[in-house]
Amino acid sequence: MKNPMHRKAIYWAPAILWAGLIFVFSSLSFPPGPDLFPAQDKVMHTILFGTLAGFIFLGFRVERQFSFRKAALLAVLLTSLYGAFDEFHQYFTPNRNSDAMDWTADTVGGVLFVAGWNLCSRKMPKR
Repeated sequence: MKNPMHRKAIYWAPAILWAGLIFVFSSLSFPPGPDLFPAQDKVMHTILFGTLAGFIFLGFRVERQFSFRKAALLAVLLTSLYGAFDEFHQYFTPNRNSDAMDWTADTVGGVLFVAGWNLCSRKMPKR
């Protein structure tokens, strides 16, 4: 029988690695790339944190076998908390600032992921 810790690592590694990637980008004093359109920053926050919510959701849903509702709620809550931590962290990063609208975009990303998953799962045929 396989080690249960390996099973947990398989399901939670994407969320942990993605959160680490967000932290690395948040630590940069000068984020890479030019602004291509207005509100690009908010769109990127929504996508990055929506992806994080997805990885967290799958960890709870598959590894912990939580109900959809419980996994979704926890994914949005943890994503929002990590977004708040990210903004707190950026407050201390040179040439960066803490922005409540970025945190809002982080949370919206989590909500949109869960809502999208719910919508898609209702359209899929039952097994």
